[in-house]
Amino acid sequence: MELRHLRYFVAIAEHEHIGRAARALHVSSSPLSRQVHQLEKEIGVGLLARVGRRIQLTEAGKVFHQEAREALARIDRAIATAQAASRGEVGRLRIAFVEVKRIAEIIPTAVRQFRARHPQVTLELVPMRMRDQLEAFDAGRIDGLEIDALLTFRADREPPGFDVEPLFTERLELMVARDHALARKKRLTARDLGGVPIIWMPRDGAPFYSDLVRTALNDHGIQPEIVIETTSPIARLSLVASGMGVTFALQSEAFEGVVARRVADLPIDLVGVLLSRRHLPPSSPLHTFRDIVIAAAQRIDKGARDRGLRL
Repeated sequence: MELRHLRYFVAIAEHEHIGRAARALHVSSSPLSRQVHQLEKEIGVGLLARVGRRIQLTEAGKVFHQEAREALARIDRAIATAQAASRGEVGRLRIAFVEVKRIAEIIPTAVRQFRARHPQVTLELVPMRMRDQLEAFDAGRIDGLEIDALLTFRADREPPGFDVEPLFTERLELMVARDHALARKKRLTARDLGGVPIIWMPRDGAPFYSDLVRTALNDHGIQPEIVIETTSPIARLSLVASGMGVTFALQSEAFEGVVARRVADLPIDLVGVLLSRRHLPPSSPLHTFRDIVIAAAQRIDKGARDRGLRL
């Protein structure tokens, strides 16, 4: 049995006439009649009966007609879906991201514009800690995570098979309470942090960036006095606002009651990047997502500069 057998049978059943069905299918009547006889022989039952000049369905033909129509509809949907997938119009994208404000500002615009262009593509957003990313990179498990793209910060390594697109650069700055003595100093250096209580993140939460700050301070002979550790940026900033100590954060992570101060001799820059799988066909929706994210990051970066933020 072939698809044309089903299509020929359905055409005859709906036109109730072999000649009209043949004209609709752009074939001659004899081959059409022969194909339907082959179909009846294949399944072992009569499907059509001639009543005068009309063709009517037998009881078995009525049942088979309904099933054949549904089967052909499913096949047509499968073909249309496959063709849409080849054009990047359907499918799924799994996007992981680091939960910081600068990246969070990119996501709404990117998602809204992407869905406008690819309404049939499911977009899944997955928060992921830096530690989990680096462990997956090191263990070669990034493929097992089924991630198509990752909005994150550049570390000392990236996974193989991914393109790296820089999105923005922002400096870690010292966050102090508005009434803290360091908030009033005109110029801060690393030496000003000697003996100052620091609220920081546990090393196992983000080892790369935790080590960046510790190393930068150690290079200036400062052994950081860590008094509280928490993985939550909001918790760190709220503790700073309460006067419990100081911390380092991106300037964009503004917080009520906290002042961002640049430490002149501690240039610790973080580079936000988009990691996306390479070697995908041009029709892949991931290419659209990448272009949208890059454009959104550029607009946000320009807006931040226009507001006078030091990036």
